Amino acid sequence: QFGSNERYPSISKLQYNEHLITWSEPSETFGRKVNSAGVLIGDEIKLDGKEIISFGKNCNINFWAKQIGNDQFEIGFSKLDDLFNTVARSVADTINNYRAYYSFKSFDDSSFIYCYINKPNLVLRKYNLEFNIIAEDTLAENITYVHYVPLFKDENSFWVNWNGLVQKYSFDLEPNTSIINLGFGADLYLGNNYFLDIFTSSDGGDFTFGKIISVDGSIINSSFILADSKSNVKVGNLTTNEFISTYHLNDNFYLSVFDNLGELLREGVLINESVGQKTMDGTFKVNGDEIYFAWSDTRIPQTGYDVFVNALNVNTLVNINRMVLSIPDEFSLSQNYPNPFNPTTKIKFKTSLFNRSPYQGEGTRERLITLKVYDILGNEIATLLNEKNPRVSTKLNLMEVD
Repeated sequence: QFGSNERYPSISKLQYNEHLITWSEPSETFGRKVNSAGVLIGDEIKLDGKEIISFGKNCNINFWAKQIGNDQFEIGFSKLDDLFNTVARSVADTINNYRAYYSFKSFDDSSFIYCYINKPNLVLRKYNLEFNIIAEDTLAENITYVHYVPLFKDENSFWVNWNGLVQKYSFDLEPNTSIINLGFGADLYLGNNYFLDIFTSSDGGDFTFGKIISVDGSIINSSFILADSKSNVKVGNLTTNEFISTYHLNDNFYLSVFDNLGELLREGVLINESVGQKTMDGTFKVNGDEIYFAWSDTRIPQTGYDVFVNALNVNTLVNINRMVLSIPDEFSLSQNYPNPFNPTTKIKFKTSLFNRSPYQGEGTRERLITLKVYDILGNEIATLLNEKNPRVSTKLNLMEVD
């Protein structure tokens, strides 16, 4: 916990397995360091912006946007030392726009890539740590709208995605491919030229779905359930072969693990324990064997929202069998009939656990259901059912069991 009336936390990786948790309160930005054991380090820090890249050697770059007029923003970055004192500050551009958009990424220890829209152009720049421009390219001209322009690292290159289009660049901002039309806004790069798209559907109930497509246009996985909610769904790479989704449901946050083909590996891991408070603004960062998750909630009376952090170990998520923590919406096991002195009897059970996706049959999760018989001493004497079965209601005939 960090303070009071705090919203929109963000997590930045620092050196020495430390992280900086930043938040808005309400119009200013603050942060505080956390070590790998989850222990707070030092005092609260006031910053220009919530996002930081740490380069070591007493150099941290803080990215920010400041509104200076009704429709005018300055966007830029500040260099901070390891005590987060400002060493240098640079305005990258002044934007006449209703929202200041920028994204950034570092691929080495001496420079960073900065992408922003200044109508009508979408601009890509590479800066050194002295804030000198060392490469520049115009991604697109005559842009009227852009919602999100993520930069995804690949081997010795990176992908840029905007408005359903992708293009691969070298780290020196030389295009490696032509512009490719994916037809959707990619939310995550999975490697092997695969992209993940997140979507919802009016026919899909309260679920969020995923689709995996290759840059050559082939569909790897057309639809799978990504989250059991439409609220605060976020995704990120976990290992080279897995990714995770986090989501908000009934004032709790949950995490699921998938392989890069969309196969569910681990489901419904509880991140926080709700005690009746309102929760929101979940975000996470993967660092080696740890996943750091931050959110805001109101568990402390009279302080508004506070920011909390939890850490999960990656190995406990990907190296064991899938754990299902969800509860079926409806479940019943009826009294067997006839009973008790007959050679056969019928057992009826009902569960809605299997038909979880109303999205035209796509993404339906078939769950393993087991039905066993025990004697009065608790000894297992028969297994009647042990299979994946999408039927909602089933009757079983139980013959005489020795």
